[in-house]
Amino acid sequence: MTRDRVDLSPLDPRGDPPRFDRLVRAIVQDAHVDAQRRSTATAILVELARWTRPALAAAAVVAIAAAGTLMYPRPQPAPRDAGLDEAGIPVAIAEWARTGGHPSALELVAAFRAVAPGDTAGR
Repeated sequence: MTRDRVDLSPLDPRGDPPRFDRLVRAIVQDAHVDAQRRSTATAILVELARWTRPALAAAAVVAIAAAGTLMYPRPQPAPRDAGLDEAGIPVAIAEWARTGGHPSALELVAAFRAVAPGDTAGR
């Protein structure tokens, strides 16, 4: 291994002063443009942060309104008479459903026997 010193003077950027000045100006210009870009991005984030509280307040109002409507079930529409007939329910049972009657077991059996499968006379 030799102790000869390597000449690194060709790598010295100050060896060519005009080129060195151009390089410094380009670096400073790039840094300035980057700083402006970052400040613009920061300004956008700050503006978005300003809208966070009103947006959260609006979301809370919507959530409260939705919770209020979901807490109470909607009333179910009353069954239509035609729907019972179309469904194949015997007339006696449809009448009990309309009036809220409570038939006995014998009355239910009689109502279903009155209408045989495929027979529509008892309806």
